[in-house]
Amino acid sequence: MLSLSMQRLSCNTLVIGGGFFGAYLAFYTKSFSPSSRVVLVEKENEIMKRASYNNQARIHNGYHYPRSFVTALRSRDNFKRFTEEFKECVKKDFKKYYAVSRINSKVTSAQFRLFCERIKAPLKPAPGKIASLFNRDYVEEVFQVKEYAFDADLLRQQMRTKLTDSGVEVILGCKAVKIKKNSPLGVVVKSPKQLPNSLISAQKVFVCLYAETNELLSASGIPKLDLKQQMTETCIVEVPDELKNLGVTVMCGPFFSFMPFPPEKMHSFTHVRYTPHFTWYDKRAKRKNSEIFRSFIRDSAFIKMKKDASRLIPLIEKFKYKKSLWEIKTLLPVSDLDDGRPVLFKQNLSGVEGLNVVIGGKIDNIYDLCGRIAEIK
Repeated sequence: MLSLSMQRLSCNTLVIGGGFFGAYLAFYTKSFSPSSRVVLVEKENEIMKRASYNNQARIHNGYHYPRSFVTALRSRDNFKRFTEEFKECVKKDFKKYYAVSRINSKVTSAQFRLFCERIKAPLKPAPGKIASLFNRDYVEEVFQVKEYAFDADLLRQQMRTKLTDSGVEVILGCKAVKIKKNSPLGVVVKSPKQLPNSLISAQKVFVCLYAETNELLSASGIPKLDLKQQMTETCIVEVPDELKNLGVTVMCGPFFSFMPFPPEKMHSFTHVRYTPHFTWYDKRAKRKNSEIFRSFIRDSAFIKMKKDASRLIPLIEKFKYKKSLWEIKTLLPVSDLDDGRPVLFKQNLSGVEGLNVVIGGKIDNIYDLCGRIAEIK
C-alpha cells in the first residue's frame, strides 16, 4: 500500500472507495488493461473495513428474493462464480434453513417451493429434528437450502493480494473531497499526512463510496442521486449448542435471520423490523451522512429482536449478545417495491465524460458490474 508522496498524480483510472466493490473494480480494470495505471484511494487506513465487514456475511443463492425474480436469478449465477473465485474465504460447514411464516408472510410455502423450482435452487424439507426447533403455530414449513457465509477478514486479505499482484496502486488514509470537471478529470484528495491537498487526474473516475456518494457529488457541484439510507444494526451473538452449526432465515416479511459470522466465530443476528433503526433520503437530508453516522446514539435493539424472534424459535431466548456492527445501508428507492438489490451504475454522470458512479447491492453481484464495465472498454 502506498502513501501519497506528491502534489499531483496522473493515472488512467481512479477508483474512489476501498470497499469490496471499489477494490474489485480496481483489480478488474487493471487485469483488463495491464499496461494502464490504476489508482485506488480509501479514506480509512485499511480496505474493506466498513460496509464490506459490517453485514450478515451472507453469500446469496437466490432464496432471499422471491419477489424479485431477476435479482434471484442473478444471485444464482453469481453464487457459483463467487464461491469458486473466493473459495478460501467461504464458510460451508453449517446447514442453512429457510422457514415460511404462517402469519404476515408475503409468500406461502407452496409459492416458495415453486419459486425455487423456477430458479433451479436446491431445496428439500428440513429434517424432523430441525423442524421441531420451530413453533409450528407460527411457522408453516421449514426447508433446507444451499447458502454459505464469507469470512470478511479472509476476503480482505485475498483482495489485498489481488490488488498487489495486479499492480493497482492503493493509497490509504486518503479522502476524496471534490471532483474537478476538467479533461482529464481531477480529484482533490486530502490526507492527514499530506498538506496541502493533492490532485489526482484521471481519464476515468469510478466513485464507489456507498453512503458517502452524494457527499462527494454535492461538494463537486453535481446533483445528488436519489438514494435511500438506513442506519442499521447487525448483532453478533453466541447461540446455544443446538443452533451452532446452522443458519436460519424466516421468510418473507417482518422476520429475522441468524447465521455464522466467521471473523468473530459467532453468529450474526438481524431482524427486518429492528435492524434498520431509522431511514432517510439523501435529497431531503439536511446533514451529511457521515455526520449522521458519527452522531447517532447507538442503543441496541437486541432485546426487541430476541423477544420477537423467540416466538418462532424458542431457543433464540438463549442468545447471548456480544456486540453490534453499526453501518449505513444504501438502497435504491425502487427496492421498496420488490426487495430487489440491483447494482447502480451511472456512466458519464450528469454529462461529465469519464465520471462513473457505482453502488453495489450485494457482495456477490460484483460480477454484474464487471459485465457492465467490460461493455464500455
